Amino acid sequence: MTRALLDRYWVGHPAVVEVDCGGGPAFVGPVAAALRGRADRAFVLMLDDYALCGPVNGEAVGRATDVVRRDDSVGMCALGWYPSARRERRRADAGVDELIGAPVLLQAAVWRRQWFLELAEAVGPEAGAWGFEGLATQAAKRRRVHVCGPRMKPPAWVGGPLVDGFDKSDWAVPYHNLMHRGRAAREHEGFLRDEGFSFPAEGLGDSIASVVEAAGIGSMVRAVERMTGRPCGCAGRRRWVNERVPYR
Repeated sequence: MTRALLDRYWVGHPAVVEVDCGGGPAFVGPVAAALRGRADRAFVLMLDDYALCGPVNGEAVGRATDVVRRDDSVGMCALGWYPSARRERRRADAGVDELIGAPVLLQAAVWRRQWFLELAEAVGPEAGAWGFEGLATQAAKRRRVHVCGPRMKPPAWVGGPLVDGFDKSDWAVPYHNLMHRGRAAREHEGFLRDEGFSFPAEGLGDSIASVVEAAGIGSMVRAVERMTGRPCGCAGRRRWVNERVPYR
């Protein structure tokens, strides 16, 4: 699904290397192993739940890639808004800021391959994606490597954990996070239906919701919600049924 959206919205994207983590929690080891077998100086890192929701800005991606390839002091350049303590303009790179006091996050970004491998060695191969972010942030403080990102205003908050809760639809690589802590982010179900996809059902509640949506009742309910400004409570009932009749 996410690969199909990548092909749809990023025409001529770089060659894709899909890393199979074996269904376990370890993230760092498999990714580092895949990178050691390549000679690329820079690469774009995206997790498998990052579903593109609009055309990619190739010029912005090229600018970020050029910064990482040209300057050995830059470890990564984000492809969207990125949190930091403060921002400083890079005189040599128009539209790019150096992000002071920035954490290491797995948002879509162009990475210098060697820096990721250095962080992977410091963190250890068994670390998961969330563990990598915390441990790599601490490890990065001992290395004089810069994090950069595009000069842009903070995006709108749409709800969710940390950076996942921001609206990414106007980023250089616009995407939706389809998973939150191992569970499907149901707020993007309408988007996926419009794109011709759907989440797999986790329980009977999801199956009932699919039938309701197919009958056109879902769109009527959402229209009433917009007019009244009050939620119908369908999401809560759906979760309640899922919990009592889950699919294993």
